[in-house]
Formats: sequence, C-alpha cells, structure tokens
Amino acid sequence: MPQSVRGSLRAKIIAWSFVPTAIILVAVAVVSLYAYQWMTESLVVDRDRDMTRLSAELLATELTAYTDPFSDQFLAMFDGLIAFDADGQVMATEPLAAGRRRPAWLREMHLASLADSSQPAFSRVITDRALGEQIVVVIIPLKEEGSGPSGGIAGYFRLGARTGSVLNRSVAKIRRQESSNVYLVDSSGRAIYHSRPEYIGISLAGQATVQKALAGAPEAYRTRDAAGREIVASFAPVPGTPWTLVVEEDWASLIRASRHYGQLLLLLLALGTLIPTVIVSIGVRRITRPIAELIRAAQEMAGGHFGRRITAHTGDEIEELASQFNRMAAQLQESYGSLERKVADRTRELATLNTVAAQASQSLDLDEVLGCTLDEVLAAVRFDTGQAFRLDPESQRLLPIVQRGLWQVPENGAGCLPLDCSLAGRAVARQEPVVSLAAEAPGGEMDDLAMREQVAVLISVPLIAQGRSVGVLNLGSRCPQPIQPEELTLLSAIGRQIGVAVENA
Repeated sequence: MPQSVRGSLRAKIIAWSFVPTAIILVAVAVVSLYAYQWMTESLVVDRDRDMTRLSAELLATELTAYTDPFSDQFLAMFDGLIAFDADGQVMATEPLAAGRRRPAWLREMHLASLADSSQPAFSRVITDRALGEQIVVVIIPLKEEGSGPSGGIAGYFRLGARTGSVLNRSVAKIRRQESSNVYLVDSSGRAIYHSRPEYIGISLAGQATVQKALAGAPEAYRTRDAAGREIVASFAPVPGTPWTLVVEEDWASLIRASRHYGQLLLLLLALGTLIPTVIVSIGVRRITRPIAELIRAAQEMAGGHFGRRITAHTGDEIEELASQFNRMAAQLQESYGSLERKVADRTRELATLNTVAAQASQSLDLDEVLGCTLDEVLAAVRFDTGQAFRLDPESQRLLPIVQRGLWQVPENGAGCLPLDCSLAGRAVARQEPVVSLAAEAPGGEMDDLAMREQVAVLISVPLIAQGRSVGVLNLGSRCPQPIQPEELTLLSAIGRQIGVAVENA
C-alpha cells in the first residue's frame, strides 16, 4: 500500500507539472516540423516551377536560333530541309532526294505559314510516309522586301533517341539529375522527346500531368508517377511553339539535402522531451524521498519503535513536516517511556501487595508479618527507614513492634508515640496515609526520631481493620522525593491488608 501511494503521488506530480509542458513541447515540435515540411515543399515546388519556366524560355531562344536561315550552322541543325515556293511546290531538298514529292503535311504547314508569315511555325508530331518516321517540322517563311510571301523552308527533326538531333540535345541538357524525367510534348500530348526513349512518339495525353500541362499556364505540384514514386512535376509552355516542356523530379532526391534539418528537428524534439523527463524525475524523486522516509518511520512507529528520526534539508514544507514528525516522535517516545515506567511501577506495587497479602495469610507471627511488610513497602516506595506500631486501646499509645533501617534502635519500652501530638496520630484519626516533611511534622518523639535519623520525608500509614485503626506504619526517606498518589493508594491498601493481620494476632 505505501508503495502504491508513493507511485500515485509521483504520477500526480508528473501529470500536473510535466505532462502539460510535454504536450506543449510536442505540439510545438509537430507544428514546427509540419511548417518546415510545408515550407520545404513550397520552396521546392516554386523553384521547380521557375526553373522549368526558365528552361522553356531558354529552349525557345535556342529554337529561334534554329530558324535563322542565314546562320552558318543552319544546314547542320536539322535532320532534313525542304525548300518550297509560294504555291507550296518543292524546289529543293537537303539531303538531296530526286523526285521528292511534296509531303502531305507540307500543304497544311504551307497554309499556316501564309496565314502568319512573320513567325516560324512549329508542327505537332507528324508521321512522314516517305521517310517512314515520326518527325516535327519547323516552317520558316521567306518573303521578298515590299511583297508578300515568296515561299519558305521546312526543316524537320526525326524523333527517337538514336537520331542525335540538335533538338534532342537541347532538351536533354535540361535534365537536372539522373532520377528526373524531362519530356517535350506537342499540342496533342504526344512526346517529341522523353528522357526514357521508349515513350518518344507515344501519346501521353492520358497522364494527369500532361493534361494539366496542355492547359497552358506554368505550374508545379507534388504528385506520384505511374510507378507510385513521389515526384514534383513542373511544366511550362515553350514560347512561340505549341509545345510544352515537362520536368518530373524525384521528391526524395530533392529534399535529400534538407532532410538532415528535419532529422535535427526530430532530435531536438526527442531531447526536448527526454531532458525535462529526466529533470522532473530527479525532482520528483527528491520530493518524494522524504515522504517515503516518513512512511517508513510511521510504520516503525506503529511497530513500537519511537527512536526513528527523519532528516530533510529541503528548505520547504517537507522539511517542516519532517521537523514536526520528529517532534511528535519524541513526544510519543517520552509518553511511551513514561507509560512503561508507570506500568512497571504499578506492576511492582501489585507484586508488593500480593507478597504482603500472601505473607499475612501464611504466618501468624505478627513480628514476621510486619517485618516482611516493612521490607516490601520500603522497596516499593524507595524509602530508607520504617517502623511498625500497634495501637494500645487502653493507653491510646502506639507501641513499636518492628523497625527497619534505623541508625539508633530504641531500647525496650522506648519509642512509643502518643496519638494526640504525632504524625501517626493524624493518620490514625483520618484513617488514610499522611505525608509530611520532617521539618513540618508535629511535635513528639517522632520529631526526635526524624532529627536523629536525618529523615527528610515522613509517611504515616494507618493499619485498619473493621473500620478502625489498629496500628501504624511510619516510613522515612533521608532524601527529599515526591510521593505519587498511586503510591499512597498502594500504602493504603497495604495498611488495610496488614490491619487484618494485626487484628487477628
């Protein structure tokens, strides 16, 4: 039971002092961790959106360089060129292809260039039957100064990883890390370029990211790819083209550099919980240790051991409680010791009374009975001298019978006491023990005895039988000492017991 009480107190202290603090610490740490993760995600997403937009603008700038027919490297940029006139008829090809007919896609692209002869036109993915391959075409309109369109040049790029075209290299260098995917899609969602070659030329319009990308506005968001991997998908339209650049980066790779900050935050959370726990546990142990000692001391006190004391130097209410407990223990020890002494005294007095009663009933010799009685009484009350007297009814004087401890023993016939002027006379008259200091005793031969024997305290005990006094026991102590009421009660009982023996003698 005491252990459970201590445990309960410790639990209450922790519950009321530490648990609310721990909850606040955990809440702050969780909110901080969530805010950190949210801020990290927001920064990463914003960064990817801006980088993809800049990459799309950079790609558009490079595409503009491809459309300059006066560039020294113009012929080397495309996989093939077709020159056509204002009517869309093929005038020349590069590489040379004799009898090259006008491709079906050229008419459509030619009409688009006529509609807007100021800017190059970029096609979606086209299947060229003559080449048997998928291509994308760039129409570069040509016009004479001061007149309308005079024709144009159609440059095309073959699709596929093996072509090694300039367009593929331009898009490939946008890839930021090995775990990322970069692809360029046309207005229908078909892949012009993909970092995974198996997707080139395939329609990706069914993917959620491509569907959002075709909406036109630059954006980035956190999602999952087809394999279930967490990624950040960002996309932006390539200015001046119907194409859209899409970049997918692995989320774990993006936050790898900042992950140790999250781990540090978790470590701080653990330390923020562990350190207060240790401190509170030590504090609670210091608080409850004196209480545990109080419980053990109380248990020992319940077992009758009153000497246990508690030391507590806490400087607070517990120290005051320990001090009060020690004071209570000292008082109980003193009271218990006093009670034991009283019990011992009463036991000794009862033993004395029993001894006197046994002696009185076993012997008819009055001297022997009174002598034994004096020995027991002097030992019980710790007095030095004693005399037993028998009352002579005719002379009304007290006749000495036996004595103990006197320095000067009275001769035969001497030592008789009158009733009218002695302490014994007062005891006979009152029929109860009378106590007096020797200096206050009434005159008579008893005073002379007190002077001779240097007695300081006198007690005269009447011997009573059938309601009348038949004798007296005079007791004297050479050292002043208090007389307890219990001792007078014992002497009165002995006087009545011996009075019967004197009456029957």
